[in-house]
Amino acid sequence: MVYITLMSIGIASAIFIGFLASNLAVGLWSSRGIRNIREYAIGNRNFSTATITATIVATWASGNSIGMASFDSHSMGVFFLIPGLADAASLLLVSVVFAPRVGEFLGSLSVADAMGNLYGREVRIISAISGIMPAIGNVAVQFVILAAVLSHALGISSFYALLISSCIIITYSTFGGIKAVTFTDMIQFFTFGVVIPMTAFLIWKSVSDVTAVMQVLTSNPIFDYTAVFDYSSPNFNNTLLLFFFFLLPGLDPAVFQRIAMAKNTIQVARSFGIASIVMLCLYIMFWLIGLLILADNNDLKHLDDFMQPTNLIGYILDTYMHSGLKGFFIIGIMAMIMSTADSYINCSAVLFSYDFCKSIKIKLTDKKELLLARLSALFIGIAGLLLSLFAKNLLDLVLSTYSFYMPIVTVPLILGIFGFRSTSKSILMGMGAGFVTVVLFKILNPETNNIIPGMIANIVFLFGTHYLFHQAGGWVGIKDKSPLEAIRLERKRKIENFVYIVKNFNFIKFCKNNTPKEESFYVYFGLLCIVSIFSSVYSLPRNVSDQYASLISFLHYSILIISTIFITYPGWSENFKNETFIAITWNTAMVYCLVFTNNLLFIISSFDQTLLTI
Repeated sequence: MVYITLMSIGIASAIFIGFLASNLAVGLWSSRGIRNIREYAIGNRNFSTATITATIVATWASGNSIGMASFDSHSMGVFFLIPGLADAASLLLVSVVFAPRVGEFLGSLSVADAMGNLYGREVRIISAISGIMPAIGNVAVQFVILAAVLSHALGISSFYALLISSCIIITYSTFGGIKAVTFTDMIQFFTFGVVIPMTAFLIWKSVSDVTAVMQVLTSNPIFDYTAVFDYSSPNFNNTLLLFFFFLLPGLDPAVFQRIAMAKNTIQVARSFGIASIVMLCLYIMFWLIGLLILADNNDLKHLDDFMQPTNLIGYILDTYMHSGLKGFFIIGIMAMIMSTADSYINCSAVLFSYDFCKSIKIKLTDKKELLLARLSALFIGIAGLLLSLFAKNLLDLVLSTYSFYMPIVTVPLILGIFGFRSTSKSILMGMGAGFVTVVLFKILNPETNNIIPGMIANIVFLFGTHYLFHQAGGWVGIKDKSPLEAIRLERKRKIENFVYIVKNFNFIKFCKNNTPKEESFYVYFGLLCIVSIFSSVYSLPRNVSDQYASLISFLHYSILIISTIFITYPGWSENFKNETFIAITWNTAMVYCLVFTNNLLFIISSFDQTLLTI
């Protein structure tokens, strides 16, 4: 037993070291040829849509996502699923509402650079300082998860595990800039994109009785969706505030950087739109993991050992991961951690070296400015590392760091994107009101989410001082309306095209367009149907086969007949090879044999894992 355990740790360690080495190599390789701060911050803005999408998701899906989302879905049920869905919806909001209006901000090196161009030096300095705060907090959160996972999985001191892995992240983030961050994000996106669904499947496979999942959904009060609308529920206010917090695009420094590095507004819209769909799938997967763990061990919520997200990750490692799978799960979590940490290290380094130092009139050559950015990345990474050693509650740490950004910077930034302009006096008054409100709420009622009240205070003071003191500006509109009009025309064309397709839909033409032209396809289809039905029928549990014997026999024999017909297709009479006849026959058989039958067998088997695989 000891030998097996040591071998398991050895395999996991080898996978972990290989993953770190590959990220370090790619990161340092990508750092070649960087000559100035612009290339360090946003590259040459020649990234593909797929690359930007991957780096958005990789930055958004942080290491605390699986821990906090799975833990909170396990302990809060539907009360956390709603804010989680709002988080994915915020990316869609950026795609649909914000992207068409950000044309004048493309190419800005940072969010503080954009704010400085709008409102001057003082606003730029405050935006830079406020942007660095959530960046360091996010880095610290990732390192907390990192230390806990590596210590638990590899059996080494959390301090040394954290020190080694954080040094790798800080090294390639420091030297590589946005190119290193982006290309390592591609590796990390692929890694956790494979590992997270695999984890959910393994946990599902371990659930002894699938009906236990339905029982939890129907009997456990935390999954009662009607409770969400119960105003007297103690969770109602917190859920509502979290919903709006996650739904409202914070446009933090890393997210804004992803906007600024795009080629045009169309690429921004497409990247964030695809990213929202991917994040929706990931949140559903996280929620499913928490639900399955609860179904597999319904009394887990009563155990004090699992009252932290990091402990839940350890529970998943010990209970559901074996041998090499443990190593893959570790690098999946590592990928989510690294992809978020490196993004915030990079963007905060730019905020300090380019925005803050330049605003206080420190003049440097391109070479020295680039060196300062790299030194800033090093110190910010170390600051996040030190903060992680003292952090306790992850959600509180995230909310605390963002409380010094969203109520201060997000409000005037969003108004600026929508075409509202004012003087620096009104902007500074709004920022000050947001900051004071956050501090007061923190002192008077620490348990309350102070971000939304802070943002409201910013809006009230900004508009109040603007209109009371008759400041210049107002709703002047966006500078260049051509990208917005182009996206609106494209959206209108797509809607008109969809309506046209629906109105002029021709079933026969649709079938012909989806029918293969080569005879061999029909033979292969017949063989596939035989393999599929035999695999499904003979994988059914015995009690299901007995209970639905007549239905299964009908499905079995009907598909065998259809399969035989298609296998003999080359010998059909020319009359039966009529284009219209074969088009309808082929599409009907496809739906019946591969979609309807397999799904029906999957349902009557009470969602058997083997049938799901087939």
